[in-house]
Amino acid sequence: MEISIIIPTYNRKEVLVECLKLINKQTASKETFEVILVDDGSTDGTEKEIEKIKIEYSFKYIYQENQGQAVARNNGINQAKGRVILFIDDDVLAHPGLVEEHIILQKVWKDFIIRGPVINIPQLELPLERPVGFWDINKNFFCTSNVSVAKEHIIKAGMFDPEFLWWEDCELGFRLRKMGLKWKFSLKAIVFHYKPFLENELEYIKKWSAKKGKYAVKLYRKHPHWRITLGTGIHPFSFFWTKIFNPSFIIHYYEKIFHKSKENKKFYYRSFLTSQIGNYYYLKTISEELRA
Repeated sequence: MEISIIIPTYNRKEVLVECLKLINKQTASKETFEVILVDDGSTDGTEKEIEKIKIEYSFKYIYQENQGQAVARNNGINQAKGRVILFIDDDVLAHPGLVEEHIILQKVWKDFIIRGPVINIPQLELPLERPVGFWDINKNFFCTSNVSVAKEHIIKAGMFDPEFLWWEDCELGFRLRKMGLKWKFSLKAIVFHYKPFLENELEYIKKWSAKKGKYAVKLYRKHPHWRITLGTGIHPFSFFWTKIFNPSFIIHYYEKIFHKSKENKKFYYRSFLTSQIGNYYYLKTISEELRA
């Protein structure tokens, strides 16, 4: 077994079904990989929905009580048979050549982290011919939407820290980097991240940003290193930029525009608004956590 694909999931059965179906279409031989799905306490009927899918590759379903993605991925790692672990998310749709590209590169670069583009899409239709842009390249050293590394390195690093319900991939990535691991990026190892428009999208963004900010401070305090400082944005320039260019009255104005833009389905237009609003509430939470 060359590679084990580990997917944690929680209450996303609709897109998860598409995720698992598309893995049937991988160009890599079915004998070279397995999929381990770790259900983190879903309550939406995920297990029954999965039973309806025709799966043509080695597949294992694991259920656990809701404990977060770090624990879910650790459970998957413990069950993995592959020399290499490939992490993707339950709302990620794999390009047909994804697994084969990771396998090829992991044979050439055995002690490297292999990463690939993560292309955001608003529909479940894959734009296979769309060229990769700079904005599709995640800056995280270890982004679990699309990253592979030898299992032995993960074990040696101590696996995911279950104390982190956010930034758990960045936290493990920092420890892997400290071990001396480097990374290679492949423009062919592509995944598509399904990000549909939500009815309550603005409230979701605010809640999501607050949680992200809380755990950013936890990461910053565990690893007071300049890489973490830059990665989390916990430095004076971030707060200065927000105060000057995205003060609260501008953000409230963006929120009003967003509420009026429900009929506007231009993906990048809405993405700009949510990114500015989300970053404001993210840094606001960080400020509150640091003061606390």
